[in-house]
Amino acid sequence: MHLAGRPTAEACTARDTIVNAILASHESDLVMIASHWARCLRLSGFSLLAPENAIAPGIHAQRSNSRSMKCIFLRHGIAADRETWNGRDEDRPLTDEGVDRMRREAKALSDNLTDIDVVVTSPLLRARQTAEILAKALHLSKQVVEDEQVVDLNAQALAHILEEHHSAESIVLVGHEPSMSETIGELVGGRIELKKGGIACVDLPDRSVMHGTLEWLLTPKLILR
Repeated sequence: MHLAGRPTAEACTARDTIVNAILASHESDLVMIASHWARCLRLSGFSLLAPENAIAPGIHAQRSNSRSMKCIFLRHGIAADRETWNGRDEDRPLTDEGVDRMRREAKALSDNLTDIDVVVTSPLLRARQTAEILAKALHLSKQVVEDEQVVDLNAQALAHILEEHHSAESIVLVGHEPSMSETIGELVGGRIELKKGGIACVDLPDRSVMHGTLEWLLTPKLILR
């Protein structure tokens, strides 16, 4: 296996097999291990990208732009139970526990989530509250933007969002399941699951193509450990 230059066909096959097997797992710790392993290989000059045939074809941003983009996906925190909530679903708020946990998560993440340009959130209350808590910890309260496209996010909607924020190089999206995990799966060619308050980072080497690498994934337990 070569760790510099173009990887061999054998290395590519091994890489794709391992990536697909790991991303298909529901074990978040396993995904974390894989992400650290991937980072080590990339630092050695080896490109660990999901297999191209696993990416949904034909999904591109409207304007070609070869600059890379960091897309950070954050699922909203613990919210009022859908079954017992009497109001509209879009008005379901974070619970007291959800607010407390998100504040602690945001504080724990603040030292590592640097150089964020914009926080784009679903307009639903529980997502807005989550976005505001994170933005406050990152000193980005004025960079919070609501966008209906995040409610039912997919790769095509993400391409539109990136086009609207074409000057940004790092973006946080705050939304809901299952669309957040499904969108990440479209980008990296695998399957993950974001817990409430879970967060993941996908690197798009070329933002004009919705095809990237899972950099890391953290569950709330790992964040608060």
